[in-house]
Amino acid sequence: MSGIIGGAGSKSGIIGTTELDYEEGTWTASFHPTSVVIDATRDLCSYIKIGGLVTVYGAIKVGSISSPSGALQVNGLPFVSRSSSEMENRSVGSISGWGYTGTLTTDLHCFQSSGYTYFYIQDQGLNDVANHCAASTEFRFTLQYPTDS
Repeated sequence: MSGIIGGAGSKSGIIGTTELDYEEGTWTASFHPTSVVIDATRDLCSYIKIGGLVTVYGAIKVGSISSPSGALQVNGLPFVSRSSSEMENRSVGSISGWGYTGTLTTDLHCFQSSGYTYFYIQDQGLNDVANHCAASTEFRFTLQYPTDS
C-alpha cells in the first residue's frame, strides 16, 4: 500500500494526516474439541485487517476424529475480538460445509463473541456440529469481527 487518498481508485497509506492501519497475513486454525483434529495440510487461513476490522477466511478440513461431541470451535484467530459488556461486538459469518455425517440443516453459520480468538460453527437448528464431523469434513468460511489490536 502506498500513496495518498485523493481521487477515485487510489490506494492509500494516509487518509488526511492519519496513517491507515492495514495488514494482511495468514493464521493457523485448529479445532476444539481436540477429538476433532484438523488436517495439517488444510489448516492455513488468511486475514486482512483494516483499522479495527478483521476479515478472516479460508478452507479447513478435518483430518481425523475420535468420538467427537459438542460444539465445534475454530481456534487461532489472528487478533482478539473487541470486548464489550453488551452484544454489539458479536459477529456472524458465512460458511459452507460438506462431508459430514448424520442430519444437519443446510444452513451452517459461524459466530464469534467478544474478547476471544475463536469462533463456533453451528447449523440453523443449533445442533452440535462436532458430533457430525467425519475424517473428510470440509468447511469454507468468511468472518468479519472488530478488534482493538
